Amino acid sequence: MKVLISGASGLIGTEVARQLTAQGHQAIKLVRRPAKSADELFWAPGVTPLDPSSLTDIDAVVNLAGATTGKIPWSKRYEKELIASRLDSTKTLVDAINACPN
Repeated sequence: MKVLISGASGLIGTEVARQLTAQGHQAIKLVRRPAKSADELFWAPGVTPLDPSSLTDIDAVVNLAGATTGKIPWSKRYEKELIASRLDSTKTLVDAINACPN
Protein backbone atom coordinates (compact mmCIF):
# COMPACT_ATOMS: atom_id res chain seq x y z
CA MET A 1 0.00 0.00 0.00
CA LYS A 2 1.15 3.56 -0.71
CA VAL A 3 0.22 5.91 2.14
CA LEU A 4 0.48 9.71 2.05
CA ILE A 5 1.30 11.25 5.45
CA SER A 6 1.03 14.89 6.42
CA GLY A 7 2.72 15.80 9.68
CA ALA A 8 5.21 12.99 9.06
CA SER A 9 8.04 14.81 10.83
CA GLY A 10 6.15 14.97 14.12
CA LEU A 11 6.27 12.45 16.94
CA ILE A 12 3.27 10.41 15.79
CA GLY A 13 3.90 10.87 12.06
CA THR A 14 7.47 9.61 12.35
CA GLU A 15 6.27 6.45 14.07
CA VAL A 16 3.40 5.90 11.61
CA ALA A 17 5.85 6.16 8.69
CA ARG A 18 8.32 3.83 10.42
CA GLN A 19 5.70 1.18 11.13
CA LEU A 20 4.22 1.36 7.63
CA THR A 21 7.67 0.93 6.10
CA ALA A 22 8.46 -1.97 8.47
CA GLN A 23 5.28 -3.70 7.29
CA GLY A 24 6.31 -3.37 3.64
CA HIS A 25 4.18 -0.36 2.74
CA GLN A 26 5.43 2.81 1.12
CA ALA A 27 5.11 5.96 3.24
CA ILE A 28 5.08 9.20 1.21
CA LYS A 29 5.76 12.19 3.44
CA LEU A 30 4.33 15.63 2.71
CA VAL A 31 7.04 18.20 3.43
CA ARG A 32 7.04 22.01 3.47
CA ARG A 33 10.49 22.32 1.92
CA PRO A 34 11.67 21.10 -1.47
CA ALA A 35 11.40 17.30 -1.60
CA LYS A 36 14.80 15.60 -1.25
CA SER A 37 13.85 12.00 -2.03
CA ALA A 38 11.29 9.84 -3.82
CA ASP A 39 9.36 9.30 -0.57
CA GLU A 40 8.71 13.05 -0.12
CA LEU A 41 6.22 15.37 -1.76
CA PHE A 42 6.28 19.16 -1.36
CA TRP A 43 3.15 20.96 -0.23
CA ALA A 44 2.21 24.37 1.14
CA PRO A 45 -1.22 24.03 2.78
CA GLY A 46 -3.29 27.17 2.66
CA VAL A 47 -0.83 28.74 0.20
CA THR A 48 -0.73 26.61 -2.96
CA PRO A 49 -2.90 23.70 -4.06
CA LEU A 50 -1.52 20.17 -3.96
CA ASP A 51 -1.21 18.73 -7.47
CA PRO A 52 -3.95 16.07 -7.79
CA SER A 53 -1.85 14.11 -10.30
CA SER A 54 0.66 13.42 -7.51
CA LEU A 55 -2.04 11.45 -5.68
CA THR A 56 -3.13 9.11 -8.48
CA ASP A 57 -1.43 6.03 -7.02
CA ILE A 58 -2.00 6.83 -3.31
CA ASP A 59 -4.07 4.21 -1.46
CA ALA A 60 -4.59 6.02 1.85
CA VAL A 61 -4.02 9.42 3.46
CA VAL A 62 -3.09 10.08 7.10
CA ASN A 63 -3.49 13.74 8.05
CA LEU A 64 -1.51 14.65 11.17
CA ALA A 65 -0.57 18.19 10.10
CA GLY A 66 -1.04 21.17 12.32
CA ALA A 67 0.72 23.48 14.72
CA THR A 68 1.99 21.81 17.89
CA THR A 69 -0.39 21.55 20.83
CA GLY A 70 2.58 21.37 23.20
CA LYS A 71 3.11 25.13 23.25
CA ILE A 72 1.55 26.10 26.56
CA PRO A 73 -0.14 28.28 27.63
CA TRP A 74 -2.30 28.83 24.56
CA SER A 75 -3.01 32.46 23.86
CA LYS A 76 -6.14 33.41 21.90
CA ARG A 77 -3.86 34.15 18.95
CA TYR A 78 -2.19 30.73 19.18
CA GLU A 79 -5.57 28.99 19.46
CA LYS A 80 -6.53 30.60 16.15
CA GLU A 81 -3.23 29.41 14.62
CA LEU A 82 -3.89 25.84 15.87
CA ILE A 83 -7.32 25.79 14.28
CA ALA A 84 -6.23 27.46 11.03
CA SER A 85 -3.27 25.09 10.60
CA ARG A 86 -5.56 22.08 10.80
CA LEU A 87 -8.27 23.54 8.59
CA ASP A 88 -5.79 24.71 5.91
CA SER A 89 -4.04 21.35 5.74
CA THR A 90 -7.29 19.38 5.64
CA LYS A 91 -8.79 21.62 2.95
CA THR A 92 -5.63 21.35 0.84
CA LEU A 93 -5.74 17.55 1.04
CA VAL A 94 -9.50 17.29 0.42
CA ASP A 95 -9.33 19.60 -2.59
CA ALA A 96 -6.52 17.52 -4.14
CA ILE A 97 -8.29 14.22 -3.39
CA ASN A 98 -11.55 15.50 -4.87
CA ALA A 99 -9.73 16.64 -8.02
CA CYS A 100 -7.93 13.30 -8.39
CA PRO A 101 -9.28 11.24 -11.30
CA ASN A 102 -9.40 7.96 -9.36
